[in-house]
Formats: sequence, structure tokens, C-alpha cells
Amino acid sequence: MITVAALFLLDIVIGTVLFGCIGLAAYGIWLFTNWLSSQGIPDELLSGFRFAALLTFVADVLGYLIYVVVAAVKRMRELLQQL
Repeated sequence: MITVAALFLLDIVIGTVLFGCIGLAAYGIWLFTNWLSSQGIPDELLSGFRFAALLTFVADVLGYLIYVVVAAVKRMRELLQQL
């Protein structure tokens, strides 16, 4: 039988992998924006891309924090039910 701690660890690993994938996409948007700025793209368009990268990163961090809190509460309930 898998323990509650092992399930929590699995939840955290999965959440971290998802966080990394989405964070990598946000970083890719940011790098693409930097490349576009060297190509002479208008500042209005660059501002939109920078905003998209920032919004993606902020949503990623908030999603990760919510995921960790929900996983912790879920596993804590399971642990308390076993007592």
C-alpha cells in the first residue's frame, strides 16, 4: 500500500513538472520577444508579448501554489481519516 506521504510527494513532483513546462513556455515567449525587439518590431506589439509572458508566468505561479495547497489539504484529510 502506498503511504499518504508518498502520494503527496507524487503530487508535488507532478505539480513541479507542470510548473516547469508552463514556465518554460513563458520563458520562450520572453526570449521570442527579445529576439523580435532586435528585428525592429513596433513597441506596441512587443509590449503585448511581454504582457503575455508575464501573465503566463504569474498564472503559472498562482496555479502551482493553489495545486500544492489543494494537494496538501487532500492528503491531510486522508491522513486524519487513517487515525
